[in-house]
Amino acid sequence: MWHEIWNWDSLSSQTAERISTVANAALLTSLLVGVVATYAIIVSANTKERFLRAELSAADERASMANEAAARLAKEAEEARLETERIKKELAWRTVLQSQGDFIVERLKGLNAQVWFQVVTSDAETRAFASVLGGVLQAAGLDLQLTEMLNGPDAGLQVSTNGVGPAILATLIEAGIPARPANGYETGSATGQVVIIVGTKPPPTLSFSTR
Repeated sequence: MWHEIWNWDSLSSQTAERISTVANAALLTSLLVGVVATYAIIVSANTKERFLRAELSAADERASMANEAAARLAKEAEEARLETERIKKELAWRTVLQSQGDFIVERLKGLNAQVWFQVVTSDAETRAFASVLGGVLQAAGLDLQLTEMLNGPDAGLQVSTNGVGPAILATLIEAGIPARPANGYETGSATGQVVIIVGTKPPPTLSFSTR
């Protein structure tokens, strides 16, 4: 068919040369275009990969910062919760738990000592605590001589260091009931009795964050 359209046999050598030149140029051009296109594809792919890696790195950094912030907030929330629980515990009225009472009775039974039991009766919390503590000490066999005071010398629970005082003080502390030696009562009462002073509840210790 093409032989009928194009009479190749009638082509002159010059025409054939021109056709060959054009064909070679077209082939070379197509090859160059292919090389350029391939290079462009490779360069664009590398560029996209570089930007993708940068975006992934930035995303990882943001995620890391978010995790650090979340961990910091969680730590601060836990610290706040613990501080709230501590303050609640310090503000709660004092008492003697069943397990503490059983321990005190077991440790002090058999002493059969007479104790001068001084209580600040002007404070409701102190009266309630003294009632519970006094009942436990009496259950242990101590003879309590109650003395009511409108105001105590110091806050907290104090025990004189004469006679069986050190044993009572050590037992209270070991049971988990805050107590300390009585200031000014190292030798007990005027008659030599051990003195236990139930003062008002010490104020809570507040801590403030410096952040």
